[in-house]
Amino acid sequence: MKKLVTFFVILVSLLTFQITSYAAEPVAKTLDKADISIISDGESNYEIKQTIVLKGEGDFSGNQIEHTFSNINDIKPENLQFISEGNQLEFTVEEFESLDKYIVNIPSGVSGTFTYEISYTLSVGEGEYATPIFVPMHPADGQSNVVQIDFQTTEENMVQRNSFPVLKKAEDNEVTSYLMNIPAHVNYIFGPEKNLFNSHNIISWASILILLSIIFIWIRSELKSKNINSNNNNSKGVVN
Repeated sequence: MKKLVTFFVILVSLLTFQITSYAAEPVAKTLDKADISIISDGESNYEIKQTIVLKGEGDFSGNQIEHTFSNINDIKPENLQFISEGNQLEFTVEEFESLDKYIVNIPSGVSGTFTYEISYTLSVGEGEYATPIFVPMHPADGQSNVVQIDFQTTEENMVQRNSFPVLKKAEDNEVTSYLMNIPAHVNYIFGPEKNLFNSHNIISWASILILLSIIFIWIRSELKSKNINSNNNNSKGVVN
């Protein structure tokens, strides 16, 4: 009888623990949509707004959203705000060597979907174009391009095709990119005119030339080795 009671107590404890753990588990969230606006002043300053929509089942209240922000060239966001329905959201920052984590608290009364905006400004170094952006740690399902990035610079500048995300066409000071997920950074290169050779793609051209040179040397070495082996075989076949 004592063994039966003991077994019953253990069983009830396990079931209670499982129910409690399930109830405390955060609601699974995925990226439903992201609209990102990046405006450059034509020099080193950027104004960025990211409108994020997360979706999930159940109540989001009390949950948190973790974001990463890459430490590229020691760039830090300024005038940073996380806003939802006109209200500023509380957040904390954890700094690491390669990236920083921004953890945002979701207000009460949120379920199904959660929409919020991240607004901030950036300043990059002279001649630099790499621009880090916030990435929520809730990726999309990868079925479609749910991320839209609109980039705009001044009218006297033109966005170059060797930018990132890769552009199929760039003949203006405004471009739009469509992606499946939010990248850790963008690299929209711009200048006063369309330029095939510039400081950023010369490295790419040099890499291609080096690769072609290596392939050429390897092929030449292989052909030379085959010729030597062929001559040696012919010499062995000659009888004096």
